This record gives sequence, structure tokens and C-alpha cells, in this order.
Amino acid sequence: MQRFSLRSAKPAHKHAFRTAIGDLNGDQVNDYVFALEDDSIADPENNLRDLQIVFTTYSGFQQKLYLPDFFPGRSAGGFFDPLGEECCSGIFISGDTLIVGLFGGSAWPWQSRRYYQFSEVKDNFFLVKEESRSYHSPSVDTQDEELADLELLLKDGKELDAEQQERLTELRKMVADYQWAVVTHPMGEIPIEVGE
Repeated sequence: MQRFSLRSAKPAHKHAFRTAIGDLNGDQVNDYVFALEDDSIADPENNLRDLQIVFTTYSGFQQKLYLPDFFPGRSAGGFFDPLGEECCSGIFISGDTLIVGLFGGSAWPWQSRRYYQFSEVKDNFFLVKEESRSYHSPSVDTQDEELADLELLLKDGKELDAEQQERLTELRKMVADYQWAVVTHPMGEIPIEVGE
């Protein structure tokens, strides 16, 4: 296959803040997903970012989807860039699925992941799964150990006092809150769109 430049596929005055590469349409050729920022804006902190998906074809690159203002701006995550935290946010391709991970907050971080797949029949991308959670960050490191200690007391037949019982209830809730809440959607039901 002849190689072509992706520069011609990108809109003027935009640069790729994040890039994901993988085969989204099952043709055994890499496709490209970009989170684009506008170079012409002096203060990019509050400006939303665009989503561009480019398919590779035998004749070059074809823009398959362009959604302005799809991603939040840098300041939307509080202390964090919701799309720019290497450990827990960004855009990724796994198999035939585009994953968009967002992260924000401070002592109470929030995270979300949305999974999109391409339908050849409907010629569009659709949301197929959502995951989200919010948790108390300072407690995550100690909650499992403290919970295990209290549950061991119960297992050993010891009675918890009122304060310990209250803490046990609180810890169980914190552990549950830390788990991902997952919602799945039938393929073809929810098309990808701006403002998700």
C-alpha cells in the first residue's frame, strides 16, 4: 500500500493533543483517532477539543467523523486535564473499539470511560458501554486494609462497638463506590455525538 501524509486530513489551525491508532472498521489497516486542539486560540484552558476519526483507504485517508467540541477543555477536570492524565485518561483503541477515558476532581476524583464501535451497516460509531466511578482518594490506600481488619474481627466472632460498626458500614460503602458502575447499550442504539 502506498503511504500518504495525514497532514492533509487535519483541519487548519489544529494539532493533535492525543492520538490513538488501530483498526476500527475491521479491514486489517490502521485507522487514526485524534483529540484536536485549536492553535489559533490564545487561552486554550477552557476551550473544548474536537474529535476526528480518519480511516485509511487504498486511495489515501478518509475523514470518517469530525465532531467539534466533543472533548472537555483542559480546566474541566479541576486540578487535572480530564483528557491529559497519562495514568487514567485519554483516547485508546482496543480491538475494534474506541475508548475515551476522562478523569478529574481532587480529594474526590471521578473517572469515566466510554466505548464506541463502528457499524458498517449504519456507517457510524455507536456508544456500546459506559463505565464511571467517584471515590475519596485519600482513603483508597487504607480502606481495604482497615475493612479487612474489621471483617476479621467479625469472622472471629467478636462484637463491634457502635463506632466500629459505623466505620465498617462507611468502609463498605467506600469500597462499593470505588468499583466501576457499568452500563451497556445495544449496538446501533446510541450514535456518537457532541456533548457526551
